[in-house]
Amino acid sequence: MARSRRCRRDHHGDCRGGTRYAGPCLCDCHAAEVRPASTRSIYGTGYDLRKLAAKRKRNHLNARHRAREFVEQLRAQTVCAWCGQTPIEWHNPSHAEGREGFRIANLTKEGYSPEAIQREIDVCVALCRACHAGEEHRLGKYRLVSEKVRGEGHGRHKLTTEDVLEIRRSLAAGSVQAALAEEYGVARCTISDINIRRRWKHL
Repeated sequence: MARSRRCRRDHHGDCRGGTRYAGPCLCDCHAAEVRPASTRSIYGTGYDLRKLAAKRKRNHLNARHRAREFVEQLRAQTVCAWCGQTPIEWHNPSHAEGREGFRIANLTKEGYSPEAIQREIDVCVALCRACHAGEEHRLGKYRLVSEKVRGEGHGRHKLTTEDVLEIRRSLAAGSVQAALAEEYGVARCTISDINIRRRWKHL
């Protein structure tokens, strides 16, 4: 007769109590009443899912490692196309125009294959960090504070410049924020932010 994995007893009566091992007995004598078939299937499925998640994580880390090694080898053999300096980065104007996810750094982080990374590198220009930053700034990726979209230029604005100026005049005259919020169809916190210049502070 097979002994229990926990109680290690040979007899039926010994495994039902008085054991020094915690948890229910797993002997064949009463395994069905302790762990029914449905419970065993759930435990088995959970164990398989954990193993699958761990395997996917290992595969992803291995893919990231392979992609990083591939990119570093190319970077060590490449110089800037403009000034000849190193280290280099790969520039593509489309990266600053909505294709953020296709930057070489992002492809490496996501563990793309070397072939996919090479296809993206083929349509890029190798630039040093200084040239790359200057070109990205020229394209408007890193905007100055004065160049940011503000006020009515924002696509989701609800108030106009005249509305904001009138709200501030009304608040200075003693109007209630809740009444102004209802009048202009915005939240009361918006009126409060306008009053303390947290919003529309450029006016």
